[in-house]
Parts: sequence; structure tokens; C-alpha cells
Amino acid sequence: MRLSNLTYFTLTTLSLASPLQPRQTPESSIESLLTSLFATVQTYTGAINATLAPLTPSSPLLEKTAAIPQIGAQIIKITQAIQDTASEIR
Repeated sequence: MRLSNLTYFTLTTLSLASPLQPRQTPESSIESLLTSLFATVQTYTGAINATLAPLTPSSPLLEKTAAIPQIGAQIIKITQAIQDTASEIR
């Protein structure tokens, strides 16, 4: 009787301690996440293009320098969007 109780307890404990299968994200969900990411990146690159459009090689250095933080902010947003999407896919 003791042996059967010990066996039951051991098997129950081992079955509870077994690792779970990783959760797979459905392909349709991944596709929608990537489509959303693509639209987001297009928005941010459009903002970069709008910032750079009025600048020319002969633009004053002050104008070019003023555009750098705005472009940097858009690049940070693109990077964050990619990281967020990647974490949702995992």
C-alpha cells in the first residue's frame, strides 16, 4: 500500500512538473501583425521624408542640424515598433 501511494504521488508530481508546449501564434495572426508593422513603418518613414523634403544640399547647416533630432525620433519609433511586433510574435 505504501509503495502504491508513493508511486501515485511521484507520478502526479512528475506530470505536474513537466514543461508545457510552447504556445504557437497562428499564421493569420502573424500576418496581421506584420501588415500592421508595415503600415506603422510607412507612417514613420513618411514623416522622415516630410522632414527631409524641404532640405537640399545647399540648405543652411542650421536647418540640416534641426532635422536630425526629428529624424532620430522617427527611427527610434520604428525600432520600438519592430521590437514590439517581434515580442508579440514570440
